[in-house]
Amino acid sequence: MQESSIIELLDRKNQILDEIKYIEENYEGTYNLLNIEKAHKLNKEQATLMAEKSKLLEKLSTVDSQLRRINSRIRTLSGEGIDKILDAIGEQRWFFFKNKPKVIMDRNTGILWANLDYFDFYNENSEAHTFTYEEATEIVDNLELDGYKNWIIPSAKQMIAMINDKTFPFQDGNCHRINNLDYWFAIDGENYCIDLDNYNRGQANVYLLPCNTSLTSDEYEKNFMDNRIYTQTEKLQFTLNVFVNNGLEPIFKDNKITELYYKVYVEKPMLIKEYENIKKNIGNLQENVMLSSVFDFSVLIDEYDINSINSSVIKYYKAVQKWIDSIIDMVEFFENEKIILLKNFEEINKTILKSYEYELEMEEDENSIFEKRRNYLQKNIVLNINDIKSKLLSIRKNADDIEQKIDDINNGENIIEELAKLEKADRVNFELLAENTVDIVKNMLIKAEYFEENKRVLITIVNIEKSWAEDFKMLKVKFKNKFKNICEKEGVSSYNWGIWYRDWCLKRFTVEKLLLPLIQREFTSTIKENNSNGEQIVSAVEKLLNCLQVFKDNIDDFYTNERKKIYIRYVSLVDGEHLENVEVNKEMARLSSYLKGNVDNIVSNLNSVDDKIFIQKWIKPLVNIEI
Repeated sequence: MQESSIIELLDRKNQILDEIKYIEENYEGTYNLLNIEKAHKLNKEQATLMAEKSKLLEKLSTVDSQLRRINSRIRTLSGEGIDKILDAIGEQRWFFFKNKPKVIMDRNTGILWANLDYFDFYNENSEAHTFTYEEATEIVDNLELDGYKNWIIPSAKQMIAMINDKTFPFQDGNCHRINNLDYWFAIDGENYCIDLDNYNRGQANVYLLPCNTSLTSDEYEKNFMDNRIYTQTEKLQFTLNVFVNNGLEPIFKDNKITELYYKVYVEKPMLIKEYENIKKNIGNLQENVMLSSVFDFSVLIDEYDINSINSSVIKYYKAVQKWIDSIIDMVEFFENEKIILLKNFEEINKTILKSYEYELEMEEDENSIFEKRRNYLQKNIVLNINDIKSKLLSIRKNADDIEQKIDDINNGENIIEELAKLEKADRVNFELLAENTVDIVKNMLIKAEYFEENKRVLITIVNIEKSWAEDFKMLKVKFKNKFKNICEKEGVSSYNWGIWYRDWCLKRFTVEKLLLPLIQREFTSTIKENNSNGEQIVSAVEKLLNCLQVFKDNIDDFYTNERKKIYIRYVSLVDGEHLENVEVNKEMARLSSYLKGNVDNIVSNLNSVDDKIFIQKWIKPLVNIEI
């Protein structure tokens, strides 16, 4: 429970407020006065909570990536969303549901019908595949589909109203048949089946299509179909209310409308619920917490009498035991609070803990840069809380050993002499020991807080470091023969393709050498971008890495595809070698220019002149950038 963590929690809450406001304005319509009032109210709550930041200490696991994804999808849609949904409801009669796939609903009546893709409408145990009336009654009495019970055999009136206009999704065959079958259960007085070819009633063993009226009453159909008091929009709203009030996720003919409905009536309520949960958690915060900014050695050591402890062996080991126990308690508290964070660390540790292995077919400077990269990441990212606890427990064991020695002395015959020896034995000043343990834990907390704040960037860096190292090894170790075969197949001499291959490796290694300085800069002084809304979706470092990745891919594409084409184009000409070199240099200049343009765009959006100068010097091996 840290100050930086509560800020993240409050920021998460603010993001939810912004997201709710955005959904209301972009889906429900900016002209909805109720929405505007909601936005004002939420903004007021937001301002109140921002004022509480300095008083609150807590952390909840962040889920802001979810909101970012929602934002990116929402911005592809626009307009008065609710009106679009109502119009879409009016354009179709039958609705399937994403979250209730076993049922379909008739908009005209509000009646649910079994989805025949899931429901066994014919009897496998009967030679004619039909049910008796008794069997059909027993089936509907015990039927449950997608949580709905109280299914019934439809009346003849309901069956005819449902199938008469032939829009029922399973209508197939002559007349009004369903799945090309004409006889179905439908109750009309003493008769319980209907022939859909002519609507004649009778009594016979037939097929079963149950329906369910639990969503609506007779008033729904009267209001929707017959009542002239209501406008068409109001009638469509009745259907929308049925969907929303029953938690249904209808599938519209237009996929964009399906998505729009989900954002407004599913996603937004989930965000509001999360928002309320965060408010509740904030209200339950505890102020008695451990974090790096308040993990102050001078405060923690204050209750210990240093001189007295250092002058007594017994007081010393007891103080060390007490001190270590309290520090371990704090570490375990952190461990319990940061379960998700530590799992993330565990995953990233798997990627970078393995030591770099020298590759014999690579040059010394190539191996060296990859080893330095891996070592730097291990030092600055790897966090193993069990190692921290082991270090603390080893100190605790030292104190336990002193206690055991005293017990052994007390059980011996030369107590005074042995105690004197023990008293003269070397042991570190208690204050230094305590300060060192605090430093160990505090460094762990700082590393964890930095990781938590910059998790996505760091994971990106680690993944790129790993993939680039493997990719470069592949180029140096395994791809040479493949490149040889590709070139010689086109008639390129070993002399020529050898030069190309060396140039290719050199350019790729130049890119590789830029990765470590960028990583080091990120750890020592994060490159800041101008951001009017304060939301940093993609960091400058991620953008720069992406630029390098694109450049690296372009270089690979040039040497695997374009280089031999240029050679073939000019090899037979009198001045071919000169023309070939001109063409190659022109292509290299084009790739560098493209890289320069991308990096220029990033530099233009930076806050700090120092950051701009750093990038100017950093990228110079590939391009020159004017500040």
